[in-house]
Amino acid sequence: MPVAAGFALFGVFWGGWAVAAANLERSLGVSAGGFGLVLSLALAGAAVANAAGGSLVERIGTGPVLAGSLLAWSAVLVVGGLVHQAVALGVVICAMVAAGGLMDVAMNVAAAAALAATPGRLVRFHALFNAGAAVGAMLDAFVILSPVRDGQGEMVDCRYEYANRAYCTLIGRDGEQLLGHTIGEVFPGYQESDRFALYRQVASTAPATQRTRAPARWAPGSICSHAART
Repeated sequence: MPVAAGFALFGVFWGGWAVAAANLERSLGVSAGGFGLVLSLALAGAAVANAAGGSLVERIGTGPVLAGSLLAWSAVLVVGGLVHQAVALGVVICAMVAAGGLMDVAMNVAAAAALAATPGRLVRFHALFNAGAAVGAMLDAFVILSPVRDGQGEMVDCRYEYANRAYCTLIGRDGEQLLGHTIGEVFPGYQESDRFALYRQVASTAPATQRTRAPARWAPGSICSHAART
């Protein structure tokens, strides 16, 4: 049961991480390439932790490795919440992924040892991670916006089509105050922002759906998914 809870919570975290990655890139103040380098270093650390994890489990047992890695991972997350400098945050991300890799190995060894005789149950057990990831993604703030155009077809605003509960909580508004209204109505002056210029570009050149970071000043959130409707 503790391992099952670990799988689910691990999934919740990584689901939220996937949605919030764009905000982390902005917090680090690096380009997409720079953020990719940080992630590459983090994955390299995770690979080393995975390799070492197998040996540690054989030497001292699954329980101690799982407990130790969980403690280390939790400590790194706490430190990450207190860090504000970009370099330190990059180091925390690398440490977090590495510690998470070690914990992942220990959880998988424990699950395989307990359910090796019933492959079907083992597969369903791993599905807990996927379910947790879906929940974690939904817990992050996001909105769906559609462009509002004038008589010449120029985009002049964005209308809220959907806003999840996390987004509403983040900006202190109810869904009824958002749906059907434009961002300009909710955040006066939004049309003069640099972010709106980006939205106009997205609506005119991007495919039907585009994901981009939400404007920190005008519409706080992690991801905006823009339905480019005409």
